[in-house]
Order: sequence, then C-alpha cells, then structure tokens
Amino acid sequence: MLRGRVGRGAFPPSERLDVISIASGTTQEHGEVATRWALDDLAATLINQAHHARAMSRSTAWRILDEADLKPHRSVYWLNSHDPDFDTKARAICRLYVKAPTMYQQGRLLICCDEKTGMQALGRPHPTKPAESGKPERREQDYIRYGTRALITSFVVATGEVIGDLGPTRTSVDFAAHLEHVASRFPEMRGCDWVVDNLNTHWSLEVCRVIAGLCGVAFVAAELRTGQQRRAFLTDPLHQHVFHFTPTHGSWLNQVELWFSVMARRFLKRGDFHSMEDFESRLLDFLEDYNRHHAHPYRWTYAGTPLVRAIPFSQTRREQRQGRAWLSPRPQRFERESCIPRDTTNEGSRELPKNLRNGHLGIEMRSDGPCRAPVAGFLGGPASRPLAPPSARRPPRVALRPERRGEGVQRAPDRLAGHPLPATRLLRGEDGHDALHRRPDGLLGRLR
Repeated sequence: MLRGRVGRGAFPPSERLDVISIASGTTQEHGEVATRWALDDLAATLINQAHHARAMSRSTAWRILDEADLKPHRSVYWLNSHDPDFDTKARAICRLYVKAPTMYQQGRLLICCDEKTGMQALGRPHPTKPAESGKPERREQDYIRYGTRALITSFVVATGEVIGDLGPTRTSVDFAAHLEHVASRFPEMRGCDWVVDNLNTHWSLEVCRVIAGLCGVAFVAAELRTGQQRRAFLTDPLHQHVFHFTPTHGSWLNQVELWFSVMARRFLKRGDFHSMEDFESRLLDFLEDYNRHHAHPYRWTYAGTPLVRAIPFSQTRREQRQGRAWLSPRPQRFERESCIPRDTTNEGSRELPKNLRNGHLGIEMRSDGPCRAPVAGFLGGPASRPLAPPSARRPPRVALRPERRGEGVQRAPDRLAGHPLPATRLLRGEDGHDALHRRPDGLLGRLR
C-alpha cells in the first residue's frame, strides 16, 4: 500500500488512486449494470472490490475526481479516421488555405465546395411574439413543414464570397452544373483549386466531363470507368482545375462548413416561412446580402497537426487554469512576458493601444514638451494624436523581477523619460538579451 501523510478524516493515497482507477474504466469491467459511473456506484465498488476498511462519501469521491480533472459522467462524440494518409492530406489542405491570398493575386482561386442537405422550410401556425423587457422571443411549438431543399455551395477562401445553387436534389448532375456555374462567375481566373469531400457525386463521370471541358483536355469515358481513375483525373496537377479531397471523416477541414454554421444560426434556426417559394426567395436574398455586406475570409488556425485528445482545451478547466487554452482568463505567455512601458493617464492609456496595433513597440518620451507618436502601420490605424507633456504624465510602469544568480543583465538607468526610477534590473528575454533597451532615437522597446 502506498504510504503518505494521512490527516484526520483523509484517505491514504492508495485508496484515492483506486477511485481514479475505477472511474477511468468502464462499468462492465467491474460488473455494474449501468452504462455510466455515478458517485454511489463508485463508493459501492470501492467497498466490494477494493476491500476498503471504511466507506467513502459522495463528496470525497467527487473531490478526488475533481483534483484529477476526471469527469466520468461526461461523454463527447469522437469520430476516428482510418485514413492512413490523414496527416499528409490535412497538412496539404492547410497549406492551401495559407497560400490562398497569394494564389488569388496570381490568378488562381481556392474554392471549398459542399452540400447543405435536408434544409426544412418550417412555418408556425401562430405568429411569433417578439422579445419584451424580461421576456425572450416566444415561438409556437407546433410547425408546418412545407418540404426540404438542398443547397450546393462554394466558398471562395480568399474573398469569402459564397455561391450557391438551390434545388430539391443534389445528384452528380446537379453538382456538375454547379461547377459550371461557379467557373462562369470568374472568367478572368486562370484556374481553380477545389476542396471537396469523398462523396461519390464529387468524382462522378459527369463531373469529369465538365472538368475536362473547363481544362480543354480530351474526355475519354472508357478510361474513367472506376472511381480510382476518376479521382486521379480530377487531382491531376497539370489541369487548370484541380480537386483536393479531404481525408476520410475529415469534412471539417472544409471551410464551407464554417459558413454552413453561420447560415444555420442566422437564417434557418429561427426561420418562419409561409411556403416553399417564400423559403427559396428569402434564402437567395440572404446569400445576396451576405456577399454584399458580410463576406470575409476566415482566419484558419488549424495547422494540420495530429489531434491528441477528444475534449477541447477550451472546455477543460484545468487546462484553462494552466494557461494552455486560448480562452483562459489567465494571460497568455506573450502577454505575461511583455513589459512594454505604458502611460497611466487618460491620454496616454488611450494612445498606447493604437501605437501597439500599428506595429509601434514603445512610446516616444521627451522632456521638451508635447510630442507625437510616429504613425506606422501594417493595419493602417488612425493618425496619431499629441501626447500629454511629461510633467502631466505619471512615471511609466516597467515589469521588473529580482535578479537571478548567474545572470549578467544590465542595470536600468536612474532616470527614465524624465522620471526618477530606482536602479534595478530589467526583465531578461529568452534569447539572452535584455527585454527592454533604449534605442538611439529615444524610444524604449524590445530587442529582437
């Protein structure tokens, strides 16, 4: 048995480890009839199988599981891909997303294409009551179903434009007609790269015939009898129009799925339609309005690296507490290690974020009166405003830390920007240099 410090009412480490071990397994392994663990079942299993000398309460079992960040009562869906080339295909598609703006400038389009099937045109038998003070919008529970429609959609990665064809079916003929429609919208482009999934309508003989006509190559049906031959023809890099198939169970790599989520939330979820004609006309109006006012490229963050866990970091409290989740309340590493001095007055505090957004790494501080921060910019921010004179500003705050043994860092000057500061040491960067330095032009910035 593992020995450890056991206080009054506490359980030894061995019994705490038994709780984690049992909760990490399935109920069938321990002879339980239920399909998921409950705190009572865990306590009973500890007594019957682990042969503990005393019973464990529900709250104690919960605290042990909470400390281990173990939630046996929760379950999420996880789709395993058995594609042996999953990582290679995923990285190739992610590289295309990164190169999409450059490809657009060179005369090639990257287009993500897929179908949104089974869209229901629902109507309410009674009018919806709008939101009031203290009351949300109230909709009738009953509905009238006028039918379904399928939307074959293409999403232009570089611009965010959406092109859709609405119809009752989504056969191979419909998809081939959609390809011709999209290609006719961009006659000035030299070619297109299409990101599609592995649905059989995406590599049918009709699609091969259309692609052959768009590329100006010979179409020989006898040489395209099997699916492997058709996929090889569509993915030929020598053609003007090249298909890129997502890996098996990897349709989430297709950016058009992101736009489908936008459409479902902004149009389908709370729609109240009077007929199928009303549904079709309003959906086409939604597409036109989106392209006119809301179209934008998406910021793709997935780099094609293997996924190592089923639960996202943003949903795990322990990961958030350790700062590994982007949505964590704890500042990120670059925020914690950043020690750019900032002004604490109203005028300076409003000016510094603009300087930072424009690519400026510090504040220009002079003792001869008001000055202007230089206008720089990659993002093109507004023109600079005059800063308050040094006499009206408080001393800038610098992130400091005590010196570590063996670190030969430079001492800060006794006077910084006209304000007395005690002689202390500046934060040292990871590259072995001082994180802050005084530049010849009077700016205080970071070494790079």
